[in-house]
Amino acid sequence: MNASAILPLLPPLLLSSATTMAGVILLQRFVTHKEVRLQAAIFLGGSMLRILYTFSTPATLRSYDLRGHLQFIQLMAEHLQIPLSTTGWEYSQAPLYYAITGLWWRMMSVLGRPPSLILLDLQTFSLLLSIAVLLLCIWIGYSLFIRSNERIARLLFTATCAVFPGLVFVASRISNDALLNFFLFLSFALMLRWWRSGKTADWLALCVCCATAFLSKFTAALLLPCIAILWIIRTKKTPSFSLKYGLIGLLIFALLAGWFPIVKFLEPRLRMMPFGPTGLNPRLFVGNHLSDYLIFNPFAVIAIPFNQTWIPAFRREIFWEFFFKSLFFGEFLFLRLIRLSSLILLLALSLLPVGFAGFWQSFRRHFRETLPVNLIFFALLSGLVAYRILQPYSCSQDFRFVPLLFVPMLFFTLRGISATTYWLRYGFFSLFTLDILCAIFLLLLPRFG
Repeated sequence: MNASAILPLLPPLLLSSATTMAGVILLQRFVTHKEVRLQAAIFLGGSMLRILYTFSTPATLRSYDLRGHLQFIQLMAEHLQIPLSTTGWEYSQAPLYYAITGLWWRMMSVLGRPPSLILLDLQTFSLLLSIAVLLLCIWIGYSLFIRSNERIARLLFTATCAVFPGLVFVASRISNDALLNFFLFLSFALMLRWWRSGKTADWLALCVCCATAFLSKFTAALLLPCIAILWIIRTKKTPSFSLKYGLIGLLIFALLAGWFPIVKFLEPRLRMMPFGPTGLNPRLFVGNHLSDYLIFNPFAVIAIPFNQTWIPAFRREIFWEFFFKSLFFGEFLFLRLIRLSSLILLLALSLLPVGFAGFWQSFRRHFRETLPVNLIFFALLSGLVAYRILQPYSCSQDFRFVPLLFVPMLFFTLRGISATTYWLRYGFFSLFTLDILCAIFLLLLPRFG
């Protein structure tokens, strides 16, 4: 690697190194509990990976329709109003992310900050949200694995979230994905807290957070049936209380987020499509065939570890294969890292039986305790399948639409690892090795990505 290739990486390397060193010093000075120290070290390592990735990745790299998102942001900055969906590619999106970033763009423009630096600010905003999501993952891990003998599971949960590419890629992306991830993970953390405590304050906080997530992206609507079912089960012994606070929850959601669907419904429907003013490119169309949802060929996944939405040779029409690969690599090609990528997918495939065993164990032995996890799993997975059926395009089956789905998948895997069946214990070594390889993959991206 020559000097010209190293120089652009020096700022993020120095910043991430300084952050890690400062964190290690603080841990040694103030934290005495071993598990907390390990969790904090993993958090610092995950934050370092995100910092390095963000500042070595241009906004145009591994992004989705950057131009459309920037148009929405700049329009909000100039006019401070929600545009008609038919006038722009991303204008049908929920407005919260664009309102926040548009206001920032407006203020910085008034202060004379150049657009190139404002773009860096927007990337930094996504970076901070990604780090916040990692912090929420620690909270979720402690909420899912509450027993004292589940320390290894908690640490593995945090470590996997820290290095998982599907969560790290969002850190540099200028889009509403970053804000959606934050509010989805926060909503799930609050859901687990309320399910365990039953406190009214936790319920109200969950309703507010869910409404805010809906204003970030419509995917959050998949949380509503889960919350409703949990509310009915949690309060079935107190009908009057259930009705009263159930209506209050609906009122909160309606006041905070209910206005936006009404505004969109009242818009002119001329040429209105779910993806911008004219719909997606017909070349992305893959149709709906029963075989697309029944086939999963592990050998094909390893042989072709990446997705390509435009080329049929990449098996883009096979739902489960596309989704599985998008967990780690999205819709991007990393041809110089293809062997490492295939090895990552091989280890992930080896964990599938463990995950199925963990799901069955949770469903059969800990049904009520794990009900929020099971509901989220089915709701998000069903939502993605329905979305693919209703919009049969190759890009309609990407993990980025349901990022919270990673949490129940990882939870079931860790439950399977902790099962008493001896042969399932190999999953610990597979998952630990997978985490190491994912970290190596992310570290190599600035040079080989």
